[in-house]
Amino acid sequence: WDNFWVFAGSSWSRRFYKAVPVTKDLCNEVFVTADGKSWEWKENRTDLQTIGSYTRTCRCVIDPSYNEGKIRADILWNWIDKYSN
Repeated sequence: WDNFWVFAGSSWSRRFYKAVPVTKDLCNEVFVTADGKSWEWKENRTDLQTIGSYTRTCRCVIDPSYNEGKIRADILWNWIDKYSN
């Protein structure tokens, strides 16, 4: 995989074993803008540029106490597990 890796962390990181790939499909399933909208994928920008722009200043807004948030959280954790083993 030679595209976008997010949240790699340092040798002190303890949350994840290693960085996992972030794809357009994953972003469409899991991430939304601060106001809850889907990301906009412009034709004149690469997936890497779009993912980089949206994740440059991100914060967690996935709330598993709501049904949609639980679904998105499950998808994200399954994805992380898939690439962490």
